Amino acid sequence: MGVSVLPPGHNSVAHHHQGQTTIVCIISGSMRFLVEGPSGLEDFTASAGQIVVVPGGLIHREENPGDVDCLCVVARNAEEPAVVNVA
Repeated sequence: MGVSVLPPGHNSVAHHHQGQTTIVCIISGSMRFLVEGPSGLEDFTASAGQIVVVPGGLIHREENPGDVDCLCVVARNAEEPAVVNVA
């Protein structure tokens, strides 16, 4: 578990976390998620107070479309987090 800050206008590269499910709790700001799910690309934005669950193995990326930092708590179902960049 950890705390992450994504500044305005920043984004991650496409990646996955092997079999690790990721839980993201947005504390402040907002974060856009682009997730390659079984039914195609899912594009949604989560705001303060919302929780996002990304199942293990799904390729995804995050970006901050807002004008303030996005502060979130991130947890995965493993002691050692795995990040595999695919872009």
